[in-house]
Amino acid sequence: MPDVPTRRSVGARLLGGFTISSVAFVAACVVCHLHLRRHGEDLVKIRRLGDGVRASLQMASAARDMYMHQAHVIIEGLSHVEHYEEAMEDLERWREVAAAHVATDDEREALAGMKASVSELDQIFTSGIIPAAREGRTDDTRRLHEEADRVVQAIVGDNDRLIESFRLRIGDAQTNAARQTAAVFARSAALLVAAVLLSGAIAFLTARSVTRPVARLVELTDAVAAGDLDRRAEVTGHDELSRLSERFNRMVGELAKNQRDLIQAEKLASLGRLAAGVAHEINNPLGIILGYAKTMLAERREDASDRDDLQSIVEEAEQCHKIVLDLVAFARPVARTDEVCSLAEVVEEEAGRIEGLVRPPADPPALELDLADPSPAVPMERRLLKQLIANLIRNAIDAMPDGGRLGISVRSDHADGPRAVLSIRDTGCGMNDEQRDRIFEPFFTTKPRGTGLGLAICWGIVEGVGGRVDVETAPGEGTTITVTLPASSSREEEIG
Repeated sequence: MPDVPTRRSVGARLLGGFTISSVAFVAACVVCHLHLRRHGEDLVKIRRLGDGVRASLQMASAARDMYMHQAHVIIEGLSHVEHYEEAMEDLERWREVAAAHVATDDEREALAGMKASVSELDQIFTSGIIPAAREGRTDDTRRLHEEADRVVQAIVGDNDRLIESFRLRIGDAQTNAARQTAAVFARSAALLVAAVLLSGAIAFLTARSVTRPVARLVELTDAVAAGDLDRRAEVTGHDELSRLSERFNRMVGELAKNQRDLIQAEKLASLGRLAAGVAHEINNPLGIILGYAKTMLAERREDASDRDDLQSIVEEAEQCHKIVLDLVAFARPVARTDEVCSLAEVVEEEAGRIEGLVRPPADPPALELDLADPSPAVPMERRLLKQLIANLIRNAIDAMPDGGRLGISVRSDHADGPRAVLSIRDTGCGMNDEQRDRIFEPFFTTKPRGTGLGLAICWGIVEGVGGRVDVETAPGEGTTITVTLPASSSREEEIG
């Protein structure tokens, strides 16, 4: 049997589709988060560099204030020394702030130059201008003030270099931030579109893998409801829908079998009524013919010329009488009874008579018995059970004219309540589908001298007690007939 491709269950497919979609959206969110994080880092960098620019501007302002207070000291006296020291403290404080944002060698060089210039400016003021102002040396104070102006210009120049470097870095950061922003929108949009398309494709494929089989089952259900019982669902895996298809096929098979059984029952009922009338009408005249023929045959000498003709009349009349008896048995409904029989016991009894059922020149088959212990007991007349088993065994033997193996098994089955199961297997010629579907039809036979009523009678007996007959056969591979009969739950209660 070829391997059936394994498909994941519907729940697994839905979960897989949801997982893939979720992963796609999470990936898009992670990428967006990384870009936004870099964008945030650039914004923080810009803000800090802005603080550095503001600190540099404050340093320049403080340097100018120091120069201005030096001029006031020269002009107005030492009252502005305190203001000069305050400006000096502001400049140092802002220089420390700016130093926290310095990152390049040029910035460090500019900041170091400013520090040296501030120290030089303070030295000029404390060691030169203040003593000259106290002693009234005007020419010295003017010369020192000009020198201080040169130092202040150097401070402003270094400060401008620092500010320009900060602004260049701010520009780079702003450019990078703009690039990151564009990348965020572009990549996020691309990822979100890809995630949406992927999710849509997954949803479509998943829905298709679910809705198409369901739609197919709906179509098949409509066809079956319209009476087409030959339709079957395709089974392509082991998921829930495949199991549903298997059960659908099993259900349709059971419906087809029940329909055949119903048609068979209706046909047998009609033929039974006809057979009862025919048997009643021909049984009496046939008995008279058979009686006279036997009497005349007994009165003839062995060398009488008409003895062979009379013998043929007797044989054919007996064959007709057997057909009439079969018709009567076929037409007689199976009555309910309180009698119970051990199925294995009756099977063993009938199996002992196999040699008597073999028609020369056929060879007797090899018998294989498999009888359950304890044996299931069936509530039916022993006479009918014997007739059922004998007909089935005879039919199996006739299918093996050159001998073979005849297997008979008896077992109990409690899947749907207590049941007795009888299986009769032969290694004969088997049957094709058409023959299998017709073997329980009255008067259908493939035997040269068969009446075509044996299996029809068996079917009627089984159906009458509420049982079931199943046939498995193939040309050249033999036949297995399985009879399922109702059984009592307690063998001791039934037989005892």
